[in-house]
Amino acid sequence: MNDLTPPNRCRIVLIAPPLVPAEHICAAFEGGDIASLILPDNGMDDASFQAFAERIVPIAQGAGIAVIIAGDSRIAGRVQADGIHVEAKPRELAETIERL
Repeated sequence: MNDLTPPNRCRIVLIAPPLVPAEHICAAFEGGDIASLILPDNGMDDASFQAFAERIVPIAQGAGIAVIIAGDSRIAGRVQADGIHVEAKPRELAETIERL
């Protein structure tokens, strides 16, 4: 293993809880070796969720944390997230993959 090879170990995946301000989520990045953050919309409308994600994504990515947007490929693309988490039936999943 060299300096460019990440160690093979279990890392933390955070899921943003509802009603928590973006600043508190970003503060959680200090809590350990975090691999990724999943951002669900937690009932926010599209504009609010996108604004929320726009505050978090660059900070998380700057800390080496991959950001996964839950369920909305459009917002994932707009905020330059690292990925999307999709819960769907096979046909819906195939349509989502085709759009990406």
